[in-house]
Amino acid sequence: MLLRKTAWFWKSGLAAISFVLILSISGCSDAPPEENTVSETVIDVQAIQEESEEDADEIISVCIDLYEKAEEENKLADLETIRSIVNRLGENGYSAVDSRNQINMTEPEKVVEFCEKVDAQEEAEITILEISYLGGFVKYDLHTKGGNVDVVRSYYKYENGNMKREVIGNYQAEYWNYTEEGYLMFSGVWFSEELYVLTLSGAEEHLVCIKCKDFNAQSEGDIERDILALTSFFRLYKDEIKIISINIPTSCEEQMHFIGHKIAGCKNEYRKKELEIKNSEMEWIQKNRLNKEFYIMYFSRDIEEHKKHRLQIEECLRNNNLLVDITKRHKDIVLMKMANKNIKS
Repeated sequence: MLLRKTAWFWKSGLAAISFVLILSISGCSDAPPEENTVSETVIDVQAIQEESEEDADEIISVCIDLYEKAEEENKLADLETIRSIVNRLGENGYSAVDSRNQINMTEPEKVVEFCEKVDAQEEAEITILEISYLGGFVKYDLHTKGGNVDVVRSYYKYENGNMKREVIGNYQAEYWNYTEEGYLMFSGVWFSEELYVLTLSGAEEHLVCIKCKDFNAQSEGDIERDILALTSFFRLYKDEIKIISINIPTSCEEQMHFIGHKIAGCKNEYRKKELEIKNSEMEWIQKNRLNKEFYIMYFSRDIEEHKKHRLQIEECLRNNNLLVDITKRHKDIVLMKMANKNIKS
C-alpha cells in the first residue's frame, strides 16, 4: 500500500483553478483553543466511495461523446477539446477545471459555498472535476461534517472508446484553508492500493534539473553537441512534459562556513579584515542574488511507464552531461516556489 502526503492549491472565481502538489505545508488559525474539550466527527468514507462511483456514470454520460469525437480527430489533448468538456460539465451543474490552469472554472460559487460550510462546521458535500490533457479526468468528492473534510479522489482514463476508473484513494484533509484571495488549499495522507504518478509523488524522479552552462566558456563544438542532444530528446520523447524556468536564491552557505573557519583561526589582523569583507560579500550575494534554473517535469499513467520515461531521460540527457542531481530538499524548494510565486526563498 502506498502512503503519500499530498496537497492541492485551487483558486476559485473568474480565474482558473491552479493545481499544484507540494510535499509539506503548515498553517495556523486565529481561533483560540478550547480547554479540556475533545471532539470527534465520524464520516462514512465507504459510503462516499460507493456514491462517487455511481455519480461517475452520470458524469461520463454527459461528456463521453466529446471524448469519442476528439479521439476520432486525434485531438484528445487539444485545448479546445478540453474547453468543450469543461463547459459541457459546467452546463450540467458540475464544478470543473482543466489540469493546466488554462480555462476558467465552472460553477465556482458552489466551491465557495462549500468552503463556507466547512468554516461553519456544517455538513455539506461537493464534487470537483479536473479534466486531464492525457485523456480522462480526476474526480474529487469532498464531504464535510463538524469542520472535518474527507476527500475521495478517483482517476478515470479514456481509452479506445471507454472511460474507466483506474485508481481511487481517500483521506481526511489534515490542512484546510480557503483564503481571502480565493485560494483553496488542503492536504492529507492518501492511502491507495496502486502507485499512480500522473501527479507528483514523493520520489524525486518525476522532476529533473537541466544543467545550465556558460556559452562563453564552451567551444562551438560543445555548444552544438548540447543543442543536438536536447533536440534529439524533444524529438524522441512523445509524452507530456512541463519545462520549468524558476529563480532560486543563491546559496553561499559552504563558502561562508569555510570563511568563518578561516577567520576563527586567523591571527593576522590585515588578513582577517580581508576575510570579513569576503564574508560580507557572500552574505550580500545570498540575500540579493537569484540563480535561474531549468527543470523538466514529466508525467506517467502507471509505474511501468514512469520507469520507461526515466530511462529515456537518462539516456538522452545524462549521457550528454545535461542533468544535475538534486536532493529532496532542493526539489521541495522548487515545488514551493512554483506554488507560491511571491516568496523570496
